[in-house]
Amino acid sequence: MEALKNHIYIAGQVTGLPYPTVQASFMAAKNNLIAQGYTVINPVEITASNTPWPKAMRGCISVLMDCSHIYMLANWQASKGATLERMLAQKTGIIIIYQNA
Repeated sequence: MEALKNHIYIAGQVTGLPYPTVQASFMAAKNNLIAQGYTVINPVEITASNTPWPKAMRGCISVLMDCSHIYMLANWQASKGATLERMLAQKTGIIIIYQNA
């Protein structure tokens, strides 16, 4: 299946942060990316906060694989999930954009 053009997935730290902080940072990124013309996939909106990590990652990775881009929040390196998502993006040709670039 071909990636959906201009669909961008947000990746960043979730585990270990207060959930309101996570929601705010992902939503700010989403609003910024929408303003740039992207269709945004926000994993915080598609995964319940109480979903076990392995199940959440399986769902998120499935959605990521349909995207043409991934947006790495500045804290991505503190997240084992975002690190995995970045590696998968690198291996599958998904364009990586960094928040702090």
